Amino acid sequence: MAQPQISIIIPAYNAEKTIQKTVKSVLGQTGHGLSYEILIVENGSDDRTWEICQTIADRHPETVFPMQSEKGVSNARNKGIEAAAGSWIVFLDADDRLLKGAFKMIESDVLDSSADFYIHSYMHGSYPIHICGEEGLRFGARQVDAARADLLRRPTHTMTVWSKLFRRQIIMDRGIRFDPDLRLAEDSDFVIRYTGCCRSICYSDRMFYRYTITGQSAVRTWDGSKEEDYIRSLERASDYMVRETAEVQEAFAEYVLMHFNILMVREIFALDNPMSFREKLAQMDRISRRDIFASAMGQFRPADCRSASMMPFALLQLGLVPAAGMIYEIRVRQNRFNQRREEKKRVKKRR
Repeated sequence: MAQPQISIIIPAYNAEKTIQKTVKSVLGQTGHGLSYEILIVENGSDDRTWEICQTIADRHPETVFPMQSEKGVSNARNKGIEAAAGSWIVFLDADDRLLKGAFKMIESDVLDSSADFYIHSYMHGSYPIHICGEEGLRFGARQVDAARADLLRRPTHTMTVWSKLFRRQIIMDRGIRFDPDLRLAEDSDFVIRYTGCCRSICYSDRMFYRYTITGQSAVRTWDGSKEEDYIRSLERASDYMVRETAEVQEAFAEYVLMHFNILMVREIFALDNPMSFREKLAQMDRISRRDIFASAMGQFRPADCRSASMMPFALLQLGLVPAAGMIYEIRVRQNRFNQRREEKKRVKKRR
């Protein structure tokens, strides 16, 4: 087989129920001229994932290549990176899908190849997430920091590694890998380091990826231990910021605040958290005083409040701690409602 143009890397952990449909979403792409390979990296599953991956590979021996790594999504992705032969890398999670016509869009990027990083809008369940206008955006060498600042300010929408094309040569030449020591925000860590090596970045409003909303991922499941994991990831990213421009450093402060929001919604005010509301408020106040968050909040002023996501910080600055807590409580319940609605849609669609 000639060298493929793209390598699709799929980390698979306990994915026996979803991996076949995920791979099928790639194999079923038509109307394109791309050469590609699918690297499925099983990592410590205790179900039939590995057996299923081998069966898929037996049916598609020239395209699908299963392998195993140590447990953890970072180890799996790193194994895939090492094995990849494509000029471009696309990361696909084992419970997500490529949309119909995805390869036509990816082929357009590959044929263009004028940028080092292609970032696409995507479907979040049944909801479209637009990262730019229909005309798209292209950032040249002098504008890369503006693009990186924009990414940092919207981490929940833009700092994942899926729905993107990465130039493999940059990853290999710069030794960029996922950090196995990070349990949360490992995607963001990778994107921060990768974009620091890019000479050009392209945004596209065309969608080729569907992210599936589930309540089972580590980031969405309450376990009472995410505080230190988030802070470890943020402090690691903070180490890179000393070499960045003022524009990127300013955006990084907002990035830290957005992760404070994530920590509050998915951990402190999570519905599964047995603490009382008063105890949650005390936790929020304590965490806001941790160095990484206190430093970012010190750069925020209530007048800087430009969106609903920034409102809790304005309230905290004004000493209105219970009001900030109420906003997080509402956000948690909205997320639960949206998740259940998506689950009902999936069940209805299967019927």
